Amino acid sequence: MASNQKSLLRFGLECLADFVFPQLCLICSGEYLADDALVCDRCWSKATGDSHLLCLSCGQPLGDALSCEYCKDSAVIPVAVLGHYQDPLQEIIHQFKYSGYSRLGGSLAKKLIDNHIHTFERLRPNLTVPIPLDSYRLRRRGFNQAAVLSDIVSKRLKIVIAEQLLVKSRKTKDQTRLDFERRAENLKGAFTVTERIAPDAKIILIDDVFTTGATMREGLRAITEAGGKVVMAAAIAVADR
Repeated sequence: MASNQKSLLRFGLECLADFVFPQLCLICSGEYLADDALVCDRCWSKATGDSHLLCLSCGQPLGDALSCEYCKDSAVIPVAVLGHYQDPLQEIIHQFKYSGYSRLGGSLAKKLIDNHIHTFERLRPNLTVPIPLDSYRLRRRGFNQAAVLSDIVSKRLKIVIAEQLLVKSRKTKDQTRLDFERRAENLKGAFTVTERIAPDAKIILIDDVFTTGATMREGLRAITEAGGKVVMAAAIAVADR
């Protein structure tokens, strides 16, 4: 009985707090939010208004045919992104990764699927593999943002997640401080496949930000050499090189 009374009191206090101090949008602070939303519809619309596909090999935009005019002789692997790494999408990602708003990962992953549902249905990936962090960065941050996104994607699409299939076997330098060539060299041999890959696996690689593509291409190399097949990749945002 006492427990029920405490629960009712807590609920009443939360309702009172919402009435006195209504939740404002985490990004623009200009819109009042309903329920447990963190970002207003206007900011979400701006953040996801440039969803498109990129070529994993060269980073150029892809059309609906999933063919790349720059990589005509190569098997094209599309990368689905929500938009460019600029505000408000950049700020949403920062709040997700660094400010404790981990549930934004669920919203980002769901919007990624909704905006690219035709590509998911066309390529039919059946295994999600997140790009791993090294142990130092994982301890420092407390979670792998790519794994959070992969978990939501796997649940939403009802496919399997293989969180430990790809691991980072050595620490690398911070990619943000390196140019195009040095990024690729920095990551060379950094990923290892630790599990057997099923012959019928059609893998989607998932990360948070796509810049030069060096990270995803190195993950692709490791998986391909282990006998796996990557059919597509996905990231929340694409950043300028």
